[in-house]
Amino acid sequence: MTRRRRIVQYLRVPVASVLVTAGMAYFVLGGMFDRILGIVLGLSLIFWTWHSLTILWERRHKAIMIAEWGSVYTVDTATEGERV
Repeated sequence: MTRRRRIVQYLRVPVASVLVTAGMAYFVLGGMFDRILGIVLGLSLIFWTWHSLTILWERRHKAIMIAEWGSVYTVDTATEGERV
């Protein structure tokens, strides 16, 4: 992994949280509190849709998805309980 990519990967979450906080502060100070509720509900809908699709994929493929810093791994559940 290159140095630039590593820096971007480590700073991705803090920068995103600062931007979201600044956006929320802008809406609150501008008197648009109802839009914050809409944003939160929209993000919740996106999250639950993504979560549901992941669950459906795991059940169809009989595998478990594990996400780690930009990579996704799968573990086959058919070998569950076998000694390695």
